[in-house]
Amino acid sequence: MEKMHLCILETGASNPKLVEKFGRYTHMIENWLKPAIPEAKFTVCSVFQGEALDLENHHFSGFIVTGSPHGVYEELPWIKTLEQQLKQIAQQGLPIFGICFGHQIMAQAFGGKVEKSKKGWGIGIQKYKFFTPELKDGNVLVYHQDQVVSPPPKAKIIGASEHCAYGAIEYPFAARSIQFHPEFSNEFVSELIVFRNDPIDDQAEQLKALKEINIDSTAVAQWAANFFRQHQPQKII
Repeated sequence: MEKMHLCILETGASNPKLVEKFGRYTHMIENWLKPAIPEAKFTVCSVFQGEALDLENHHFSGFIVTGSPHGVYEELPWIKTLEQQLKQIAQQGLPIFGICFGHQIMAQAFGGKVEKSKKGWGIGIQKYKFFTPELKDGNVLVYHQDQVVSPPPKAKIIGASEHCAYGAIEYPFAARSIQFHPEFSNEFVSELIVFRNDPIDDQAEQLKALKEINIDSTAVAQWAANFFRQHQPQKII
C-alpha cells in the first residue's frame, strides 16, 4: 500500500499542564486516526505559531485542521493566511478535514459565517444525528462556544445536534468538517471542564456522564480515513 502523507495544521494548544498529561491536539488526532489509516505519515505545521506552509512545493496528500482556543473571527494574521491557504488547497484538489476550529475556519473561508452561539457553551457529551449512511447517530464529545451559523453555499449538512444545527459539513469538493471532537478522550474533557470552569448549567451532570458513558470514535476515524483514501492524488510521493 502506498504511503499517504497528511499535514496537520495546528491552530492552537491547550494549557501546558494539560498538554503535559494528554499531549497536544496534534498528538490526539494522530493517535485517534492512525489505527484506521496505518499507511499514513503525519507532519505537523504549527500555523498559529507562525510556521510557514509552502503550498507551491509540497508532497502532502491531504490536510487536517485542528481545534483551537482562538475564534476564527479574531483579527490575527495567521487566521487570514490560513483562510487563503485552505482555498489554495481546495483548488489543488487535495482533501481537507476540519475539527472544531477547523470546522469553523473552513466554513468561513468558503463563504459561511461563524459567531459565538446564543445558546452558549456546548461542553461534554452530546447526541448527534447524522444525515449520511456512513455514520450512525450517537454520542460525541464537544467543547465549543462558537458555531457555524450560516453554512457555505452548496455545502451539505451531514450532522447536527440540538445545540449545533451545522455540526458536520460536506463540501462539493474534497472537504469535510465536524464541530465535535473525536480525538478527545472522556478524561481529557473532564479535566478541561474543571480546569477552565466555563459557564454551563449541567457541569456536575456532564462530569458524571463522562465517567459513565463510553464514547467510541473509531467509526468516525474510519469515515475520515475512507475520505482521505477516496481523494488521494494520482501519485503520492
